[in-house]
Amino acid sequence: MDFMLQSQFHMAHWRKLGASLIIVGCGFAIANIEVSKPLNFSHSYYDEGIAYEMKGEVKKALHSYDQALEIDPGYM
Repeated sequence: MDFMLQSQFHMAHWRKLGASLIIVGCGFAIANIEVSKPLNFSHSYYDEGIAYEMKGEVKKALHSYDQALEIDPGYM
């Protein structure tokens, strides 16, 4: 009987250790996740280009489109 109690006591400690390692591992993974991407305003410059184009300001529109492509060469 004494052996069974000792065995259960050791198993309880291993479970606590295992749970603690899982919690620490999850915390480590969460802490190392990239939270946000760098800001990409290419869509804003594109919209600005459309607004300038609608106003007939072609040079400003082209400049805005160039800025959008400079940030994201594959944008539209």
